[in-house]
Amino acid sequence: MRLTILLLLSVFSIANVNSQNENTFWRDISFPSKIELRQETVPDKYRSLQINIPALQRALENTPNINNRNTKSGKLLTIPTPDGKTTRFELYQHSVFEKGLADKYPDIKSYRGVNPNNKAEKIRIIISPKKTTFLLKTANGPAYIIPATIDEDEKYMAYYRKDNPASGLPFVCGVTQEELEKYKKLRAEIPSVFRNQGAITLREYRVAFACTGEWGQRRGSVQNCLTDMNIALNVLNEVYENDLSIKFVLVANNDKVIFLNPNTDPYNNSNVGGALLGQNSAVLNDSIGVSNYDVGHIITNGCTDVGGIAGGPACDNGTKGRGVTCQAGDLIDAFESITTHEMGHQFSAGHTWNNCPPTLENSPNQFHPGSAFEPGSGSTIMSYAGLCGNQNIAFDNDVYFHAGSIKEILFFSRQGTGNACPNKINTENVEPEISLPYSNDFSIPISTPFELTASATDANNDNLTYTWDEFDLGPIANIGEQNVGTSPLFRSYLPTNNPTRIFPKIETILSNSFDNAEVLPTYSRDMKFRFIVRDNFEGSGAVVHQELKFKATDKAGPFLVEFPNASTDFLEVGQYAEIKWDVANTNKSPVNCQKVNILLSLDGGFTYPITLLADTPNDGSEFIVIPNNTTGTARVKIAAADNIFFDISNENFVIAPPSKPGYALTATPRDQQVCLPDNAVIELVTSSLLSYDSLISFAVLSGLPEGATASFSNNPVTPSENSNLTIDMAGVTEEASFSIVLQAIAPSADTSYRTIVINTISNDFSDFAITNPADGSSGVSSLPTFSWEESLAADEYEIEIATSPSFGNTNVINDVVSGGNFTPSEVLNENTLYYWRARPLNPCGNGAYSETFAFHTESLSCATFVADNVPLNISAQGTPTVESVLPITFDGTVNDVNIPILKGNHDLVKHLDVKLISPAGTSVLLFSNLCGNTSIFNIGIDDEAPTELPCPPNDQEVHQPQEALSAFDGENAKGDWKLQVVVNNTFGEGGALEKWSLELCSNVNLSNPFLVVNDTMPVNPNTSRAITDEFLLVDDDQNAASELQYTIVKTTQHGTIMLNGNPLGIGAQFTQSDIDNFSVRYQHDGSDTSTDKFSFTVNDGADGGWFGTTEFNIVIDPDVMISTKDVLAEDFIQLFPNPASEQITISFSKKINEDIQFRVFNVEGQLLMQIEKHQFDQQFDLAIDQLVAGLYILQLNTKDGVLNKRFLVQR
Repeated sequence: MRLTILLLLSVFSIANVNSQNENTFWRDISFPSKIELRQETVPDKYRSLQINIPALQRALENTPNINNRNTKSGKLLTIPTPDGKTTRFELYQHSVFEKGLADKYPDIKSYRGVNPNNKAEKIRIIISPKKTTFLLKTANGPAYIIPATIDEDEKYMAYYRKDNPASGLPFVCGVTQEELEKYKKLRAEIPSVFRNQGAITLREYRVAFACTGEWGQRRGSVQNCLTDMNIALNVLNEVYENDLSIKFVLVANNDKVIFLNPNTDPYNNSNVGGALLGQNSAVLNDSIGVSNYDVGHIITNGCTDVGGIAGGPACDNGTKGRGVTCQAGDLIDAFESITTHEMGHQFSAGHTWNNCPPTLENSPNQFHPGSAFEPGSGSTIMSYAGLCGNQNIAFDNDVYFHAGSIKEILFFSRQGTGNACPNKINTENVEPEISLPYSNDFSIPISTPFELTASATDANNDNLTYTWDEFDLGPIANIGEQNVGTSPLFRSYLPTNNPTRIFPKIETILSNSFDNAEVLPTYSRDMKFRFIVRDNFEGSGAVVHQELKFKATDKAGPFLVEFPNASTDFLEVGQYAEIKWDVANTNKSPVNCQKVNILLSLDGGFTYPITLLADTPNDGSEFIVIPNNTTGTARVKIAAADNIFFDISNENFVIAPPSKPGYALTATPRDQQVCLPDNAVIELVTSSLLSYDSLISFAVLSGLPEGATASFSNNPVTPSENSNLTIDMAGVTEEASFSIVLQAIAPSADTSYRTIVINTISNDFSDFAITNPADGSSGVSSLPTFSWEESLAADEYEIEIATSPSFGNTNVINDVVSGGNFTPSEVLNENTLYYWRARPLNPCGNGAYSETFAFHTESLSCATFVADNVPLNISAQGTPTVESVLPITFDGTVNDVNIPILKGNHDLVKHLDVKLISPAGTSVLLFSNLCGNTSIFNIGIDDEAPTELPCPPNDQEVHQPQEALSAFDGENAKGDWKLQVVVNNTFGEGGALEKWSLELCSNVNLSNPFLVVNDTMPVNPNTSRAITDEFLLVDDDQNAASELQYTIVKTTQHGTIMLNGNPLGIGAQFTQSDIDNFSVRYQHDGSDTSTDKFSFTVNDGADGGWFGTTEFNIVIDPDVMISTKDVLAEDFIQLFPNPASEQITISFSKKINEDIQFRVFNVEGQLLMQIEKHQFDQQFDLAIDQLVAGLYILQLNTKDGVLNKRFLVQR
């Protein structure tokens, strides 16, 4: 098997960036017919070259080091490419040896460069006294320039990797069962989303690369071995630097583990990869030193058991040297196909293939259900391309990593074991930013092509490349066959500079053929893709992703073009033609595609430069005028305007010139919505066919709504003149669809008819009302269903759920839904007061919000208990039962049971029956036969979770069990609760129950506040009055007045509620204590109104008690008499004149309806006079002629308190 890599080089003309002339070091030649080529496999196509290596070496002598590229320009090298062309690269020295090794072997060098005009094109040159190799990454794929002959003279061949047939290597990865278990546990810790986050740090790992005596003997010297290892490191780095920002350098004393004699090397069984695996770490540790390398590998000649094998992660001192490459054929092919793959294992990446019959039969545990993202054999580095018989989707690996492998290696090297040992180097690179134009969870029809696109920007202006990788895991599936579940359907393709991918490839669609590596779903299933962006930054690439989830549904599809669809379909320029398609329920739920775009191709379906109609209704038929574009290779594409699916004509059809003089007429829009009473305007566009020039007259024949009138801006018109048809809808009240028939007449030409559809829309939402949860509801479920009476005029409804009736920033849910009910996707908090409202929506605007309803969620007392007797091993022998017992001492009735954490692993989770058993013996099945081939479960369980159990079940989110936990409701919590895991199949290597916890809840009876007084309060116009406890009073058996909190749900319309002089709006709060202290007032606005009101809820704070929405009424009455409370609470009293001499007038703003005692004191506190007053008018006079000049205090005593006023006697 081979993995694709990217490279190739070919140099041949070097020049200083500032030089005027470039010297040429290569030329095209023809190889002699009897030449003996050195390659084990000769490319099918190659370019024959002669390269003057000594001249090349001399020219490269002063090439600056890569570390100085910010201050020095590189050297320019013109490279011949296999296609007969050349590319210019800017080169720098770039050693992959540690300094000690580079100093010891100065004749072994490597160079790295990029095309200044396209930095995604790269080159690496490896030079030694005996051999020069060029690795190129080109727009046509990886390419190479290597010595062509055995004697390594100046004859070279340049070829693309795609033109080199598979070498026939017996490559099967020999990763052991023991190591698979380690990797499985590593992958269990990988979060669902992982990114580098911002600036890129390059991780440099020291590699110890040993060889057997057999491999070294073939090369004859340590220098020659190091030359080929130099090639290996450059092959690895081109991939790992670009995809993972990981670099490998060969350790300084690596020559100590290069062996040239099979009889004296320290390895036994050098042709058995599995045997070498167990020996290499000890050799490296003894010769190199365990602290002097980060990851180790050994290369040997071909093996009898495997093509490669790995058995331990990098940075792990005990196993980091366990990596083997068996090179049986082409050298570069072995490094690309085997070494990159096995090194991927050493960085925790699992196999990505979903089905490989030979391997599944002989080594079933090499299937990695947690990383099997590719159909069949797969095609990326961690796949088995070419090794899987009838499941091969490719016969050679492409040398780049799948999105799933990138996720695994990034986590391992950034947060896992692999983060412990590398040298971390800051770079100038930063991550690109992705813009994804979709929201998750939409639906597409089955058996229908679709197209995904996105965009990205890069602060460094790097050359971005893109892939769309399917990110689904599911059961093992045969390629080309449909299987129930979420098995991968679409292979991965090499990154390109096009951010759009068509599924399947456009060539497959246009040829009406079938590709078993790209299979459209034919049944309802979930689909998941990752948009991967590579910035290809030289030496430390950034790779970012964004995930997209959607569904295929068998309730719709296939969506099909019906006309024009065949080669016999013939159309003329100017013809008024009907485009037909099978909507196939795509305009209904769950797809809900309401608009489509109709596009025209002139090149057989590859490009669509002409839009025939945009955003036209998805109703299966549209009339269009054929544009003036003649072709014999026309195709029509009908694409969802608000979704990703489309279809294309099956065959090319002809668009011919017009056959007779006449005119073309287009009426647009053909179908439109009109928001009454707006007018409808239709543009009538004409054109001449074959120089026709007679007048065209228009008329509306039928279909106008009652009360509508029609008029034309121009009538008649000459061909190529336009006119607007305006339909005045001011007198129309009916909401309906109207088909209006337009006639066009012209001499010696066919009479034309156009049907225009007008859909009138009303905004009368008077039939809309919200219903449940009802206003004032208590004990509402934490996952309630909200419902309302639907409006005939509404298309959708906006619902808001908040912790305050002011909504806005207090919203916990704000969603737009169709239909008459809504269940949130997230659980509401328990024992919480919520407010909700909704409003109807349609294309003509939004209706008013409904009344605000208040409800309170159920009040539970919950406790969480964590099992302390885990992890428990699940044996691989037989069908064992494992139980973890959790003793509960709490004595109470259970009302709700949840499992916040349930974590473990098994070779196949579907072979587990997991149950929870109560002390009473009640058993509830949490899951059984779950998913296909997945090995990790890490979830929570709750009846009220919004979603069912996922595949794979490792998203660390809460989901519904297969059987309801409510079966435990009403039982006593006390006793032993058991989490039971039963293995129901003997397949596999066992696993473990790693962690679980139990949450038990019981109901709490709340003490609610209650309303004592709620009386209408009279207020004089344009005045303020305190809202006192004689009008509004609530109480609570357990809470003080300061804890009883009013929340304004609907505020007054003709005045303002104030707290301590500050206006209060919806959502504002005050307490009963504020009322008792006269701090809450109502200020009338002076308008000519007789009543006002506001509504409120009351809660008692953290205890959870409350009562629902209640109105407080206010009457505006100029004859209202105030109470003594108002006297004390307000400045309702005035004394004048002040100072006074003979008498003083005591004036009240309103009549007093209660008794008041007036007392006068001097400043020494002596009582000088006392007067009793009963109900009286607004003022009376008090004689003070007997008082001497000075300061006095007038005290008003009422049953509600005392008020003091000062006055001055002056004579």
